[in-house]
Amino acid sequence: MSPLKKIGTNLAYKTTTELIGRVLAFIFYMMIARWLGEVAFGTFSLVYSVLAVLVFLVDPGLNLLLIRQGSRDSNFIDSALGGMLGLKVTLSFLMTTIALVYAVLGGFETTVIWIFFLLGIQMAGFAITEYASAIFQSQEKMQYETMIMGASKIAVTGLASLCLALGAGLLFAVAVMTLVQSVAAICSLSFTFRQGYTSILPSFAVPQWANLLRQAFPLAAITFFVIAFYRIDIAIAPFLGMGLAEIGWYSSGVKLLDVALAVPTLGMAAAFPTLSRLAAQDRSRFLRLSNLLLLAIALSGLTCALLVFFFAKNIVLTIFGAGFVPAVSSTSLLGIASFFVFTRHGLLTLMILDGKSDSAVKIVAIGLAVNITCNLMLIPTNGAIGAAWSKVITDLSVCIAGSWVWFSIVRRGVKLDE
Repeated sequence: MSPLKKIGTNLAYKTTTELIGRVLAFIFYMMIARWLGEVAFGTFSLVYSVLAVLVFLVDPGLNLLLIRQGSRDSNFIDSALGGMLGLKVTLSFLMTTIALVYAVLGGFETTVIWIFFLLGIQMAGFAITEYASAIFQSQEKMQYETMIMGASKIAVTGLASLCLALGAGLLFAVAVMTLVQSVAAICSLSFTFRQGYTSILPSFAVPQWANLLRQAFPLAAITFFVIAFYRIDIAIAPFLGMGLAEIGWYSSGVKLLDVALAVPTLGMAAAFPTLSRLAAQDRSRFLRLSNLLLLAIALSGLTCALLVFFFAKNIVLTIFGAGFVPAVSSTSLLGIASFFVFTRHGLLTLMILDGKSDSAVKIVAIGLAVNITCNLMLIPTNGAIGAAWSKVITDLSVCIAGSWVWFSIVRRGVKLDE
């Protein structure tokens, strides 16, 4: 099968997976906003954003390493699976502990602290489930990846949404999510074992962990910095004067951006295993396909930006209701940011594929510094508008730096990181 056909097949399966997950998650968020109000929505968004930054501890670049190396060398799969799982399980406990410390230091009420604890376990379980799917993704067995992720997302988000529909509060719905996700993680690992990946049984060999972390470090750094500068604004907002209601208004726009991000995520995830092989075997073809994919992603980002900017009020009122009118202005700005978010996602992924991870790390590290600086300067006086402008400025900066590296250096064949 040609690379384009393979990417197309992978894209079909990834589209199914992403649509299931993102549509259900979006419905869940919409139910919280409409039925529980902006404070509950802000609470969930805050907890989720903090944990989205911390969850990198459970996957410090290991999934990307697995997909990139496993698609090139099947022996890597057999040698790495058990160690990766043992490391992920251990790091899950660390992540949950840090989340609790954040919740206590933030002075939140007991209910919010419980949500931090439960959602931390849920996200750790999701990371384990995602690890099982990454094994199949590395071998381009996307039908299994779709089945694992699709089934777990339907069960977890579907049952949590049902709880809200039956009148349950946020804490109870999160507890159900946690329980179901834990079961889904166990079932995913069991299914993977039955498919012949018997080496997935967890290994707790510290020297092996050290070797895996060394290999994954550049990928882990990229993952952390990207997640951090995308989520850090909500995580630090309570300490900069934003209340839970205002966080809820701002988060509604961020959630729209999350849904739109399915487009570049799908495109790059579907192409990742195929382009990974081409990067090692046929550089000219790799560059040609990479640039076509990047152009498609940039154009889709431009389309999204125009739609959200011009129709922000209609979108916000239709989805979240009249209580979210204050979210319109920040959502319009986040629409502008979507073009830069799409493009930088494509650029960073291509740099990883071409072995320029060190350069990508430097770019996103600078992006995090820019984002934190902008948030510290703009949120105290401008609230949600300041947070939205910070996102625009940050992703524009990352896009400019990433474009310079990719088009001025990588395409000329310069080995930047060597």
